[in-house]
Amino acid sequence: MTNLQVILSPVPPSATPPINLPINIAIHNPATTPVTFLNWGTPFDPKANLLGVFQINDTTTDHPITIDTIKFNRQLPPSRDDLVEIPAESSMERTVTIPRVPLEEGHEYAVQAKGIWHGIWECPRDQVTDSQLQQLDQRGEFESERAVFKCDNNRRMGAYIDIPTDAARVFSILSAGGIAIIPSSVGYGIIGTEAPALQRIYTVKRRQPHKRHAIIGSYALHREIHVLPPDKMDLVRLLTVGLNLPLGVIAPYRRDHPLIARLDEETLSASSMNGTMAMLVNGGPFQEEMVRVAAAGGRAVLGSSANLTGQGTKTVVEEIEPEIREATDIVVDYGRVRDGWPRASSTMVDFESMRVVRVGACYEAIRDVVQRFAGVQWPDPSAR
Repeated sequence: MTNLQVILSPVPPSATPPINLPINIAIHNPATTPVTFLNWGTPFDPKANLLGVFQINDTTTDHPITIDTIKFNRQLPPSRDDLVEIPAESSMERTVTIPRVPLEEGHEYAVQAKGIWHGIWECPRDQVTDSQLQQLDQRGEFESERAVFKCDNNRRMGAYIDIPTDAARVFSILSAGGIAIIPSSVGYGIIGTEAPALQRIYTVKRRQPHKRHAIIGSYALHREIHVLPPDKMDLVRLLTVGLNLPLGVIAPYRRDHPLIARLDEETLSASSMNGTMAMLVNGGPFQEEMVRVAAAGGRAVLGSSANLTGQGTKTVVEEIEPEIREATDIVVDYGRVRDGWPRASSTMVDFESMRVVRVGACYEAIRDVVQRFAGVQWPDPSAR
């Protein structure tokens, strides 16, 4: 029996009554073949918010929350309109809103989805037979992880950016084998944590085998993984922490670091070259939280820019090619990125040789700092 994964991401509500609780739901198919299921009694049921699919517990008081539910009979066989196909190694998303939930301000809650797949088949939707629909003899159970949220009246209405919630939601999808488009300060990136997902990124980008993934990192992760002398470590800190500049750092790396040791040989080979590894450091608030959550979960986040190969890094989601957007399992859209001058994408520097590999965002500022404080002079693009 196939093992579809149900992932919940509740949107923290305001405590102003009546309280309606939106829940973003992703159902991920990690298999290499399509899976079709009957939506009856699942999170994708049009009446899921009233069927008892979701259970909410007040973790502050350790008491269950009573939710309004209904019961009704359904007529067999089900309509084919009630079948949902999840493509191989892909996810589908829905948002369900549970009405009139008795939540209390300041309390923390956990929500979970549990139930039965009343019909589930390892095949495309159009290959489910009339006999299978009549008998519904292939069933299974589903149970999501508990997703935690807080009811907070101080949360501004209309504040649609919630970095911790969005990062947790993305990590749930990545750890299940999905891929995501996320914002950084220098452009939108496409990322994954598992080897099959990273191969999907290569395929959808039409990326040549010699191209490398970069680690999506932070200054703390750079300190743990990269191996550089103290003066060069100090320079990276000055640029990324002291002056808040985004920077692509290429440097020798620790093969024994737990996040690197977890990578299979093929992924490691696609993410390193000549004993060095590239890492985007200080890519903005979402990237920092994404890296923190993933590292806590024991995974390195890898990827590249969210665009077809050779078409340039995109600064808004609308610029990303449709085939890239459609191939991903989740898109986090925070609007136009901050640092796109003189070009989107990070300025990439090999700190072992102190050589500029790529001129990107904030290059003039980075170049000036390196000349002033490290005595290294890099090319002036305006002089060409």
